[in-house]
Amino acid sequence: MGSVVSLVKSPSFKEAYDSLVCKLYAGYGAYHHDRVNQLIHVVFVPSILGSLMGLFLYLPIEGTQVSFLGMTPTWGWPALLHILLPLYADLPGGAVTLAMYIGLLKGSAEMFKFLGSNEAWKWFLFIQLFSWVAQFYGHAVHEKRRPALMDNLLQIFAAPFFVTLEVLFALGYKPWLKKACEARVGAMLKELRALDAKKKQKN
Repeated sequence: MGSVVSLVKSPSFKEAYDSLVCKLYAGYGAYHHDRVNQLIHVVFVPSILGSLMGLFLYLPIEGTQVSFLGMTPTWGWPALLHILLPLYADLPGGAVTLAMYIGLLKGSAEMFKFLGSNEAWKWFLFIQLFSWVAQFYGHAVHEKRRPALMDNLLQIFAAPFFVTLEVLFALGYKPWLKKACEARVGAMLKELRALDAKKKQKN
């Protein structure tokens, strides 16, 4: 007996390949193709986000009467509006990314309360610096390619969505999309390697 899911027609390979979610994934994925580097980012992208949210707790929006899950908004919250793009590109994947953001916001707030304002910032800063060092290590030793943000700083905003999709794909999420995304990453890798070869020839 066929499942309900099997009755839903998946987009064609070309449709998936040309989709916004595939473009977002490949733009970041071409710089994160090595498996070890991917795992490093799966661990440390969330820790960078969470510790950054924690540091922004020292910059609350004064005078606001709004709260969310008992948390007072900070000046870091507006930057989280970039989640709208992942939600538009792929609603389930974007929703999981949004859930991660909420969890990290709440976790950093609870850590702030537990440690106190005099100690929390030290831990947030340590986690932030250690996480960045870990990621640069992944690029230098395993990926052997500069981070995506060095070519396009806006790629920083693509990192959480990429990490979410990596985990979801590993769990079997939308295999047709995974196949298209990996193909697009492969195509971008060829372009990057061709550019690298041209640079070497010039030098």
